[in-house]
Amino acid sequence: MIRGVELSAKDYPNFHTLGYGFRDGDTELARLCEKFRAGRDERKYKIVGFLCKKDVELDLAEVEEIARPHFAQVMVNNVYVSTNREAFDCYLDTKEFREKVKMFKADAKACVEAVMAAGGKVSLAHPIR
Repeated sequence: MIRGVELSAKDYPNFHTLGYGFRDGDTELARLCEKFRAGRDERKYKIVGFLCKKDVELDLAEVEEIARPHFAQVMVNNVYVSTNREAFDCYLDTKEFREKVKMFKADAKACVEAVMAAGGKVSLAHPIR
């Protein structure tokens, strides 16, 4: 097994970098990952609020029971949409959503530098996108 991480970069929508084989411990990468985690924890409340304004009322506890993409799956489970893809296309990956539900993202250069400073290797995720 190899230690790995996927980091969202703000340079383009859905732009992700992958880091592999980095060391654990007190590194810039660990601090960057903590910022991502804290941002994700804060953002879940914004997502619930956004969806509620769209008449999609979800129980956050139910969302937190499921693995990612948890909001989409709970929307399917509660019959607001028929597929995860539909949840993203209609709600969770729209221009309006991205404007109203901001998330922390570092720029790609910072992601790459943090992985490399921790002794890791970097690659691009989803290169076809």
